[in-house]
Amino acid sequence: MVQAVMAGGTSQQDVATQAAGALTQEVSTEDFLRLLTTQLRYQNPFEPMKETEFVTQLAQFGQLEATRAVQSLLQRQWESQQRLQWVAQAAALLGRQVRLESGSGGGVVQGTVERVRLEGGDVKLVVAGQEYPLQAVVEVL
Repeated sequence: MVQAVMAGGTSQQDVATQAAGALTQEVSTEDFLRLLTTQLRYQNPFEPMKETEFVTQLAQFGQLEATRAVQSLLQRQWESQQRLQWVAQAAALLGRQVRLESGSGGGVVQGTVERVRLEGGDVKLVVAGQEYPLQAVVEVL
């Protein structure tokens, strides 16, 4: 088998290997197309890339994009479930006496949870008219 060697001693197979390795990392569609056109540009003219190899690479990239979309969806779903869990925990504290770490001075505040607020994805407890993050709860009395 004859391999075309590009400038710098890189063969067509090396370019393909680098392209495949790069696809396992964060690669955008533009990056993939740039790698593919580079691979096509430096291929051996006597043994051009077979259309099955080309289609295989496109299919692999399609799978990669689909995997990324699923991963993103699962991440958003996990974050949503986490927020719901925090809201449920905070709601269970309504009317209960709690001790909280005060943000200023490092002291501890004690009082009854009057309200629960969801602000930008963060759960806040209102105790004695002041807002505290759910994570500030030290003890439930």
